[in-house]
Amino acid sequence: MSCQWSTSYTRVALLIPASVIAADVIRRLVLASRQRKGFPLPPGPTPVPLLGNLFSVDAENPWKTYTEWKATYVGEIVYFRLLDQELVILNSQSDASEMLEKRSQIYSDRPFIASAAPYGMDCNFGLTPYGDHWRLCRRIFHQTFRADAALTFRPMQLRRARQMIVN
Repeated sequence: MSCQWSTSYTRVALLIPASVIAADVIRRLVLASRQRKGFPLPPGPTPVPLLGNLFSVDAENPWKTYTEWKATYVGEIVYFRLLDQELVILNSQSDASEMLEKRSQIYSDRPFIASAAPYGMDCNFGLTPYGDHWRLCRRIFHQTFRADAALTFRPMQLRRARQMIVN
């Protein structure tokens, strides 16, 4: 009787992780098929389910791996996946300058940090994504903290400094 219970418990213990992995693989396939309807991704190594190209990249000298991929996939831009992170490598200084400096409005943004709002950091200007609200915050920041505007705070700073010395 106890032996039967032990084998059924072992089956359940093995079935749960296997079903979680299978569900994750199916989820990734469905998401990948939905996302691929836009522009095609640059060429790159084929990722392994769940791990991506984790074992393909040299951890100590990743740039050597990227240079090898540049020759293998014949292109300055290489796409690959590490775990759940999708990455695009630019192997050319001119491409990097073009995309990240000249076209930065198209290709760059601030990262989304899920823990910012619960901890009261959603009003932090440094975490605000680019857009109209960010431009407003930036304008107010520069109007308040530019060099000639800072001189308006000088009398208050002196008054507080003298008060601190007296106390």
